[in-house]
Amino acid sequence: MPGHLVCLLLNIDLLTNYHPEIHSIFNCMRTNGFLPALYNGPVAIPAITGKTNSPAATFQSSPVIALRKPALNNSVLLVSDNQKTLDFISNNLQEDYTVFVVKNGKEALEIIRRQSIQLIVSDINMPLMNGFDFCSQLKSSVHHSHIPIVLLTGGNDLQERIEVLRLGADAYMEKPILPEHLRAQIKSLLTNRIKIKEYFAQAHMSTMVYSKSDEHFVEKLNDIIFSNIENPYLHVDLLARLMNMSRPTLYRKIKDISELTPNELVTVARLKKAAELLTAGNYKVFEVATMVGFNSQSSFGKAFLKQFKATPTQFKKRIVNASFSG
Repeated sequence: MPGHLVCLLLNIDLLTNYHPEIHSIFNCMRTNGFLPALYNGPVAIPAITGKTNSPAATFQSSPVIALRKPALNNSVLLVSDNQKTLDFISNNLQEDYTVFVVKNGKEALEIIRRQSIQLIVSDINMPLMNGFDFCSQLKSSVHHSHIPIVLLTGGNDLQERIEVLRLGADAYMEKPILPEHLRAQIKSLLTNRIKIKEYFAQAHMSTMVYSKSDEHFVEKLNDIIFSNIENPYLHVDLLARLMNMSRPTLYRKIKDISELTPNELVTVARLKKAAELLTAGNYKVFEVATMVGFNSQSSFGKAFLKQFKATPTQFKKRIVNASFSG
């Protein structure tokens, strides 16, 4: 490839990272053959410092992002100051996952605030913030404690492995890393998360906790929803205000741990409360609808049928029949 073309493509890659609004334009040009892809793997964007002829402020370094994104939605964040480790792991994962790469725990915390990350693989010995401190902050954060993390240990150090588990890491792997083992571990953790999310749709919110921080979050969320269950205007904006969180943060947190949007979660809570009230047998269907925040009996009936595969009246009759037959 001629030198001037390499320079052009490097400038384009830098430009699209600092100006996302034109990213799709160059992607379209590449897709249609007007521009070759310079590199399909993770691309390190170096810091650009010093004065320029432009009045714009100094650019700062960006976390590394894989330019080629696979069909799967799962994103994996790799954290290590060892470039060989980053290259080795990313090359083994980029066919199946969107891979993000950063150099230390401090940069990792920044990227998980901006990106939806499903799993983290982190080294331990790093500058600025090591893997232990990063794991501790991750698992104590109500916003990110649900994200599984695998820490890479340096061999047969028992104390190091004990510390990894004490901090709440989901798994550890000893170096040297075996690609098959790492892929199997990642797949297992992500599959378990999916199973928990699927179960959550049929279970109570309290079953959906990964850590103490998650437990506090779910308890608070649970209390707020059921304290306001009669309010038909309990939606994501009000929920965010009551939880003292931004709307995007609340949306992402609930979506990550339950696979439901906040509004869907509220609806499920309303319907489960309705099922409890109908089971008690002391209320008519229209009374229950009002008690759980539905504006109309017809919308309540449709939602109930979708959730429980039975109308409220049918559900109530089954409860009555079961009590008599028992």
